[in-house]
Amino acid sequence: MDGGISFIKACGLLIIALCFVQCSPKLRSSIQNPQPSLGDEAEVIVLPLDDNQELNGIEVGVLRASDNGLSKDCTYPEMIALLQETARNNEANLIKLIKNKEPDMWSTCSRISAVAYRVNNPQKYQLEISWSANRKLSWEDFKGKVRKESPYDAESYCSILYQTGLVTLFSKAEIIVTNTFDCTRSWVRAEKKTDAILNHEQRHFDLCEIYTRNLRAEFAKHKFYANSQNKLDSLFSEFEKQYNEAQRRYDEETAHGTKEIEQMGWDSYIDLKLGL
Repeated sequence: MDGGISFIKACGLLIIALCFVQCSPKLRSSIQNPQPSLGDEAEVIVLPLDDNQELNGIEVGVLRASDNGLSKDCTYPEMIALLQETARNNEANLIKLIKNKEPDMWSTCSRISAVAYRVNNPQKYQLEISWSANRKLSWEDFKGKVRKESPYDAESYCSILYQTGLVTLFSKAEIIVTNTFDCTRSWVRAEKKTDAILNHEQRHFDLCEIYTRNLRAEFAKHKFYANSQNKLDSLFSEFEKQYNEAQRRYDEETAHGTKEIEQMGWDSYIDLKLGL
């Protein structure tokens, strides 16, 4: 048997009592070692500040995403996406964060610096995976320590996170909702690495994406301001209950992936919901 466990995180509203003309973030790069083309769809891995892995690759250059006045569209996920795009345009496939200054009274943006690298097999360094229809899980992504006391053969950890952009006393909040798989907490027993169990774990991640999209759509129906924290928390709490119940039913009805026909039924349902 195997099982998947998922958790949900949320962060509160960032309230800035200012209102000025909004600009776009500023991107800067210093490229020392241009590399051969990777292609427009190449994945760019992001390593956080506290990652101490030794990298075996070529340092391409340094990238910076910062404020340009009182910018908009510059939450942490949005700035990371801009750095990934800049890295990809310069043929790097991994960025290691070296600075992350969170929004404060002086800036509404996350201000991030990173070193861009070109490495072989970048996925082996990956600690978090953003859901993508083109990026399926592999057993290499399950990097956590096996919980010997667990009755399962594998466990998956994914998280739904919401963050806000600029929130002033006079303007509504932009809500960013993301879904990530935590490689460092997800694990598998060495003798249980089968295709069937991997598919079952992938579907836990896919279910997380369904509820990420549902939450994103629900948030889009509302207007949130500096005093909307209770409303946000209430909506999120309701979706958390629905999400946890769906994951519970999925494991129960498939017997943690051991009932082949029931698993196929859930596979079809999930594919339909995600448009796969």
